[in-house]
Amino acid sequence: MEKLILFINNKLCRAKPPKILLATVPPLKADLGIPESIAKRVKDIINPEIRGINKKLSIPLVDNYTLLRTTWSILKMAYTRMKKGMN
Repeated sequence: MEKLILFINNKLCRAKPPKILLATVPPLKADLGIPESIAKRVKDIINPEIRGINKKLSIPLVDNYTLLRTTWSILKMAYTRMKKGMN
């Protein structure tokens, strides 16, 4: 255990520790076929938990939810293109 802790703290290796980013889940809406219960869970439970970890551990946060909440058309277009490419 001590070696693992030392490794994580960059004492046993010369490499820099990995850069970790947290990201919120983008808004999910019914027109993508997402059930309302899942969209509500993302908004009310999952993303607040991610933001809490961000505050507690000071890990950089990419707030996809806030960014795409007001630009829903971009997310919908990307999802539609991705889905077409999978078929």
